[in-house]
Amino acid sequence: MSLHMRTERALEACYDALILPDLWSTALQQLADALDVSSCTYAPVGGIKPYEPPFSTAHKEFAKLWCHNHKHAPCPYTGKALPFVSNYVIDDQVVTADDRKTMAYFHEIAGPGKREWWAAGSFAVADRQWCLSVYRDRAQGRFSHDEGRYLAKVAPSFGRIIELAEKFEAVKVTSAMTAFDQLKSPALIIDWDGAVRNLNRLAENMLEKDLHLHRGRLSASDPASNRRLQQLFAAILATAPGDTPALNQVVINRADTPWLLIDAMPVTALGSDMFNEGRAVLILTDLTNPPMGDSKLLATLFGLTPAEAKLAAAIASGTGIDAAAASLHIGRETAKCQLKAVFLKTNTHSQPELMALMGRLRSTNRA
Repeated sequence: MSLHMRTERALEACYDALILPDLWSTALQQLADALDVSSCTYAPVGGIKPYEPPFSTAHKEFAKLWCHNHKHAPCPYTGKALPFVSNYVIDDQVVTADDRKTMAYFHEIAGPGKREWWAAGSFAVADRQWCLSVYRDRAQGRFSHDEGRYLAKVAPSFGRIIELAEKFEAVKVTSAMTAFDQLKSPALIIDWDGAVRNLNRLAENMLEKDLHLHRGRLSASDPASNRRLQQLFAAILATAPGDTPALNQVVINRADTPWLLIDAMPVTALGSDMFNEGRAVLILTDLTNPPMGDSKLLATLFGLTPAEAKLAAAIASGTGIDAAAASLHIGRETAKCQLKAVFLKTNTHSQPELMALMGRLRSTNRA
């Protein structure tokens, strides 16, 4: 069975989104349209979280509804072994007509969100099973097995895109860890389950008697410190993606060198895109070390040029672009061009966002 031309073009758009991540939601919606569904998303099997990116443009409102209600109206398609046959599954294989009448999910999420029907195609990336989930409203009707088989045909092609995305992300994570090394700052990335996914050399060197990994999770030897650390992880995992947790800093007591600050920053605040499976970056700071200047901190962490870093530091301090340009003896148009580059490299979109990011970095660097 060959893929339809519309599907091929949608997959090409997804390849384009690897280079320009801002196009990703639109590309996924193009794929949804090609598959004659309302919206789509993808995730590892057993960990489908439709309220998290990535998802197609028309999935946004349903994702919000899912996020708001899923705790008391659990989705029947997540957190369980799905009966994939020939690399696809349709909702009639998972839920019954009675389930649709009685389950809170259909009354509080699927119905109001106009996503009454669901199907998924399975694909593997690096020995891990994923699924491309597609949704329809009541008017579009239920999925047939023929449609499921076509989705199973599409899924491996989509899987090759995700395989490339993960490779791109691995390069970015390595670069980020290298940046933290240059800052002389130990750092770890934790995933959606609270496990350490990546760490730099400095953090690895600290995993001795005071801090250690137990089954992939960070623990502290001091009981009181470990309680604080686990409370930090609980706050991170309970916070919506990209938001800063209510509890974002804890101090770890150490035997020889006390006062180690662990600060949690959302991955999105460090310029990540939708392919990163990290939930937060943990930055470890020895409170006895002197802080680094704002412009050097920005230049090292985000790869800004010296001129861009100076402008970003001025803007982040609350100076408007006109005053910042005047203080740096550059023209306003030059400052605007530099600021656009700063927004792009730091994944911020406005001066308030840049100020908020700089505030978080300062709290870690100068605590």
